[in-house]
Amino acid sequence: MTDTTLNGYKPMPRSRSKYFNQLLLLVMAAQTCAAAAFTEANIVRAIVGEGAACDYEVKRGLASAIYNRGTLDGVYGVHASHNKSEPKWVWQDARRAAKEGRTNDFVYGASYFGDWRDVENGTFIGHTFVCALGTGKNTIYFYR
Repeated sequence: MTDTTLNGYKPMPRSRSKYFNQLLLLVMAAQTCAAAAFTEANIVRAIVGEGAACDYEVKRGLASAIYNRGTLDGVYGVHASHNKSEPKWVWQDARRAAKEGRTNDFVYGASYFGDWRDVENGTFIGHTFVCALGTGKNTIYFYR
């Protein structure tokens, strides 16, 4: 007779509910990480999430870069928790910026953007710097 234990340890069989819970967590994680649909409503959400505290000029730049990018994959602002508490005028600015950014390229072909923390962390090493819009800590840097 062969010993099916490992140094005296015999693993307990997993119950089906544990497998189900793990599968459910995996599905939920995949949905959370998936890019939001590339719709005008989600683009407006992304502009609010990324540039709520920024000037209108920056919001137009964000809109242009998002349209140049062609996807919301990797854009944090779509799911930003502070979006719910932003005032009405921020949403109005973002809607107007999204409309202008759809037909105008205010960032000269840039499709990536970030703030001073991304610059300090080297996030854009290997990308070409295009322009910076805004002032102080509300400056957004645009790259190709």
